[in-house]
Amino acid sequence: AHRLAFEAITAAFASLPVSPTVVLVLNHILFVPSSNFNPLVLLISCHLNTFFNFLINDAVQFGRFPNFPAPYDLAACLCGMRVDVRALKGTATAIGANHYFREMCYVGWRRENADIFMPGDTEKY
Repeated sequence: AHRLAFEAITAAFASLPVSPTVVLVLNHILFVPSSNFNPLVLLISCHLNTFFNFLINDAVQFGRFPNFPAPYDLAACLCGMRVDVRALKGTATAIGANHYFREMCYVGWRRENADIFMPGDTEKY
């Protein structure tokens, strides 16, 4: 859909002396591990950061998904998305970033920040 919109916008304004600006807006959320000593939490936060923050950005800029920390581009090729991902290269002339907040990643039954209430909590842990 992004590629088709980019082509439609550039075709509609082709007669203008200046090409239009097509912006890709990223809503950046930093996923922070709750513990640097738990390899599972480190792996989860690394995947979430790459998948949520950089996957679409890399596809639009470079025409491929990142291959670290996992072979996302290889997975896309194996799923038959290679042509679609490669076609996204160069379909944005500017990139805007909104940094909203940090999200704590943890694994376990008990939250580390016991004084924070979550929706649905009825008592303090």
